[in-house]
Amino acid sequence: MAEFSLVARLSSEIALHRPFYPAVPGGTRREHLYQALELTAAQLRRRCEGNDAEMLFWTLGGKQVGKAALDGWRLLSAARRRQPPVALWPFDGPLTALLSGSGGVVAAEAYPREYYRHVRPAARSRWSKRRRDGRLAWVPGILAWADSLGVTWDAAVRRRVEDGLSPGPAGEDEFDAVIGLLGVIAVITGAIPSGEPDDDPAITTTEGWILGRPGRSNRGRGADGRGPEVGSRGHTGLPPERGDERAG
Repeated sequence: MAEFSLVARLSSEIALHRPFYPAVPGGTRREHLYQALELTAAQLRRRCEGNDAEMLFWTLGGKQVGKAALDGWRLLSAARRRQPPVALWPFDGPLTALLSGSGGVVAAEAYPREYYRHVRPAARSRWSKRRRDGRLAWVPGILAWADSLGVTWDAAVRRRVEDGLSPGPAGEDEFDAVIGLLGVIAVITGAIPSGEPDDDPAITTTEGWILGRPGRSNRGRGADGRGPEVGSRGHTGLPPERGDERAG
């Protein structure tokens, strides 16, 4: 784990057991990863990442998730050494089995953008979650979804949501935090399935899955039998994500 979690500073340091890159900006390109590992961009993506979630091993820029993943793994590693250990979905079993077990903590990967389809305004127009007016357009959908899930709001939190969340830079993070939490509640309560395919052993042994993301299998459709699916690695029903979350 020590070498694996050490982010490469130079392209010459990238290796199978040290795939995270770059440690610092300056003259770095994603192609360095592809060339050093002799893999294509699609081959470096987990099946659940499709073409909209960020590739795990890239560690530069506002959308990068690599360094956060490494920090999360360290925390999970420590938590799993304690008693009772934290259960990790989907590696430790189906979500229903884990939630009906000993009552311990279950950790899962969530991606707020996966749940946007449940709260997206009917009128599709260009928007940005970085702007308060853009977030305000989504508030009715957020409140309606929460109501359908039986969510009871803390009064202060609801007022904050109704106001479009914080006006500063933190607003977009709060926006994703609220939608992400509603998505987790939707999966736990059975409103949408957990989504992991049952046709690929790598999902439960190596790659993992994004909670609630539909995949091509007998659990692959949403509760309404529709919705985007993640099929072969590198493809999903969602459009590529832009830095400001614009939707056309």
